[in-house]
Amino acid sequence: YQMDKLAGYAGASLSSIYYNYFAGSPFSLLPVSSGQTAGITTGMFLLNTRNTGGSTIDLYHVIGNWCCTPFMTYTTISTTAYSLPADAQQLGTTDLLDVGDCRALSGFYLNGNIHFAFNCNAGTGFTGINYSRLNIAANTISSSIHGLTGFDYAYPSLASYTTSATDPSVIIGYGRSGGSVYPEIRAVNCDSAMAWSGSTLVKASTSYITGTSGLARWGDYTGAARKHNSANPSVWINGMFGNAAHNWNTWIAEIHDATTFPCLNPDTLSVTAITTTSAVLHWNTKPGAATYNVQYRPSTTATWTNTTATTNLKSLTGLTPATHYEFQVQTRCFGTDSSTFSLSDTFTILALPNSLQLTSVKSPSAVYPNPVTDNFSVSFQLNAATAVHITITDVNGRLVKDLFEGKAAEGVNEFSFNKANLAPGVYFLQIGAGATVISSEKIVISR
Repeated sequence: YQMDKLAGYAGASLSSIYYNYFAGSPFSLLPVSSGQTAGITTGMFLLNTRNTGGSTIDLYHVIGNWCCTPFMTYTTISTTAYSLPADAQQLGTTDLLDVGDCRALSGFYLNGNIHFAFNCNAGTGFTGINYSRLNIAANTISSSIHGLTGFDYAYPSLASYTTSATDPSVIIGYGRSGGSVYPEIRAVNCDSAMAWSGSTLVKASTSYITGTSGLARWGDYTGAARKHNSANPSVWINGMFGNAAHNWNTWIAEIHDATTFPCLNPDTLSVTAITTTSAVLHWNTKPGAATYNVQYRPSTTATWTNTTATTNLKSLTGLTPATHYEFQVQTRCFGTDSSTFSLSDTFTILALPNSLQLTSVKSPSAVYPNPVTDNFSVSFQLNAATAVHITITDVNGRLVKDLFEGKAAEGVNEFSFNKANLAPGVYFLQIGAGATVISSEKIVISR
């Protein structure tokens, strides 16, 4: 249908012209949008690629407005041969992702050229992205395939990536999967010479997607749109990524050059969850941040300890009790840009409530480290009454049994326990106060 939208915007009835025949029997038609302006003043273009592959493209052109006897032209244009892609593999499952076919999925018109993209066989048994530029005046097509052996690229969407009408550069967002990766969203730039940049990971999946009868849907929620009011080239894309429940979620991202925005210092530093050996550091998220560098040290020490964080918090462990620390944070942006380090913030690690000294672990039949056959005793000395907890863990540090949690007296304390239903093997008996493990002793449980 060709409709008079201006009449509709004015509140009047819509009138339309219906085209009931398309030469060439197209499988599906891609309406081509304008690359940078509000509309295409030369008329509407529609595009058809052969869904099962081929060596031609069908171009349809509606000439004239609704008011003035419009008509449609049809042209078949030769292009590099393309063929049907295979479905995509994914890590962790034999279920495949449905790649679909070779129909044109996204396109726009700019400066006498139609830019469009679709899935096709990449020539190595894997699926790739076919990006093509159709010159309207010459009826010629230049095309290039973006892909990598071992991976499947599918469901592209593209937008103009320039502020100049004469620059044909584009950004293409797409889905990628393979036997070594979960499905992910990526973006790539193709410049005026049709040279590809390295691709950028936009969003990774946390797991694979479960299919029906071995095949899962893919590509339903993908798209790209140029940010028209941006002083520098910028494109919004959306795509699909998998969650831990093996279902799809949608992710939206703005794609731009790494130097478009300054790399800003983190600020509003704070500290929570302070214990006798640990603390959690916080700061404000900054736009354009890829990761954060964190450095910390005791206030009386000149040497920094360095670590990194992928979000705006970092958990520190292994800190010294009753010690005053300071920390700083630096933003690392995409590319090579980074900010300076922030001003320092400080915090004090809690002091141990008391000191503990383990004197012996013994049993009636043998003295530690001989095996425990039935009952055993734990003896330790406190310099002041305090709350303690006594546990048994396996050799991998997993909790096996809570033996005691409560207040122990000043001086020598002795507790007796039965091995109960502990299976024969090697364990560790741990004595702790608060969040601190004071002692970890090996015990052997026999039959």
